[in-house]
Amino acid sequence: MKILYIPADNISANFSRSYHIAKNLSTHCELYRIVWADNRSAFWKGKNVSSLNGLRCFLKSLFQKTRIVQSNDFGFEVYTSVFISAFIGRLVGKYRALIWMRRHNLKSLKKVYDKIQPDLIFHADGYYFFPALQNNIPEYADLQDDINWNNIPAGNLTDARRYYTDQFRVSRINFIVSESAKKSVTEHITASFEPISNGADFAAIAQITSSQKEAFRKKYRIAGNKKIASYIGGAHKFDLKFTEKLLDQAARDLPDLLFVLAGNIPVINKPNAVFTGILPNEEANVLYAVSDLGLTLKNTADNDFIYNSVPLKFVQYAAARKPIVTFPVKWSVDAGFPNIVHINNEDVETWTREMKLFLENFEWKTDYDLIWEKYDWKNIGKTIFDKLKK
Repeated sequence: MKILYIPADNISANFSRSYHIAKNLSTHCELYRIVWADNRSAFWKGKNVSSLNGLRCFLKSLFQKTRIVQSNDFGFEVYTSVFISAFIGRLVGKYRALIWMRRHNLKSLKKVYDKIQPDLIFHADGYYFFPALQNNIPEYADLQDDINWNNIPAGNLTDARRYYTDQFRVSRINFIVSESAKKSVTEHITASFEPISNGADFAAIAQITSSQKEAFRKKYRIAGNKKIASYIGGAHKFDLKFTEKLLDQAARDLPDLLFVLAGNIPVINKPNAVFTGILPNEEANVLYAVSDLGLTLKNTADNDFIYNSVPLKFVQYAAARKPIVTFPVKWSVDAGFPNIVHINNEDVETWTREMKLFLENFEWKTDYDLIWEKYDWKNIGKTIFDKLKK
């Protein structure tokens, strides 16, 4: 089976849902993944997402000639002219740029389809970058987050809802990241969705060795007697003021605990905090494995786009058999995972008390593996493929 795959991003860090679904589908089929120069890669390398870099990515993607090459990772990479609206939207308006983008990318999609002749098209971009081809070929879609309706100008909301309703009705199946995201999206558009959760590469995390953990501690000067509570993520999910208060309280309540904070986030100069910056996937996996406890550090209850997501880090901590203390996320609250405690406030004494309970008493039980195994990307890829081939 040939699948033409349109990803939701081309971030070079290769950690997203879109990347992992493509990678695991490719073990079952001949997969052709459209690629473009993604300006967001700069952010995940710890660099500034500058206007100049945005212009470079826009022009490089737009003037790319169509060609197909064997991927170094999996399947085939499809290079073609792709219009990315982010940069040009600053000049002509976000919504007008979206319209231009989709018109242009539909023409490119037709050319790629004619060249490859796939058996189906998988829109992992949720029809954001590329509209449906609607050419009597089976089309499927995935929505890896809730649609960020707050980013759509109020005057364009009706058109946006009509566009997404029309597009998602083309699909044979629309996958979506969670039941809560499904509920949120279908309040705005009329289409059917099938929840398929985010996952983790369980095998990669299980293969982390003691020497890798020791090397990580040595690199970041973490004493062997120190417990580790870690945060891995971006600044948009990081509350600086709350984190500072939590660090101060933990210094009093948990003197043997060190916070290891990874990502493109502000640095806090505290004796119980270590900042690693952005970590490549391989080193991030080591941090999951060496941690004693995972954290989230921002309350996102007022942000539907994040609150209805399935944080990849939750599954990655579970793959490493670690507990998590977190602000509520709808998917996790509903599931009631035994290794996750949700705190619906910013009372740092409550946080350190729950953290202490996990650090002193938590033990991973065998039946936890049975709960989490369906969140292995390998199993998720097989589940999706089985539904595509029906």
